[in-house]
Amino acid sequence: MGEMIILTHEGDTNIMWDPDSDKSITNAKNKFKDLLGKGYKAFRVSTKGKKQGSFVLDFPPHAAELLLIPPMVGG
Repeated sequence: MGEMIILTHEGDTNIMWDPDSDKSITNAKNKFKDLLGKGYKAFRVSTKGKKQGSFVLDFPPHAAELLLIPPMVGG
């Protein structure tokens, strides 16, 4: 199972997908693309040893965990 953690101003939302289900992957990929279009940044989280992330632009269907961070507003 893959998990996409979406950080928002109202709290976090989690979306799960099954890497063996085309429908599940398509739904998660569409949400991923939608959020990137809204300015979110996506990171693939490594679960080996230390928690580390790498920036991603394409949906990785076999990732265990993705973290999506909203655009920051500065002043």
